[in-house]
Amino acid sequence: MSKAQRIVAILFIAGLAIRVALIPTMGGSEILSYAKWGHNVYTQGLANSFDGVYFPIQYLVFSVAHFFTIHLGLTFETVIKIFNLIFEIGLLALIVSLTKKSLAPWKTMLLYWLNPFALIIFQQGYVDAQFSFFILLTLWLLLKRKGQKYQYLAASASLGIALLMKPQAIPLLISLAILGGILLITKGVGL
Repeated sequence: MSKAQRIVAILFIAGLAIRVALIPTMGGSEILSYAKWGHNVYTQGLANSFDGVYFPIQYLVFSVAHFFTIHLGLTFETVIKIFNLIFEIGLLALIVSLTKKSLAPWKTMLLYWLNPFALIIFQQGYVDAQFSFFILLTLWLLLKRKGQKYQYLAASASLGIALLMKPQAIPLLISLAILGGILLITKGVGL
């Protein structure tokens, strides 16, 4: 293992240890709403309990968290933070993959994985890592999987999941539509 790889491993373990230590700490008040929505979807079904604050897939994630809460004897907050940790690890992997040509992985670890703001967001239990993972997965599929048979289908599915989780993903769709229009116009007129 090279020196750079050891540094990356140490920084990853440090960020992971901090996050694991933050799991049992009390998060933000939003957790109570997440737990209520998860309970309602689990007991009444999505159609009867959906109130539109977030979008359907996020409600289903809350319902799965409620399921684990019941069957594993963990608190809802613990389960949500574990889910978030899984998605944050996935986000980190995607960020490293997308930036490794222009940014050393250890710098990515410092800028994202050990960023105090990201650690606070995790500690509070916000679920932004979940939809953000699918947004970055969409970009990764478009940039790294060029020429693959189902590249665009997989990217579209990933984007669709993000859009069906939280309203904050909608600006990405608008940006992609604008970019697609620009590409269509420039290719159409031969620019």
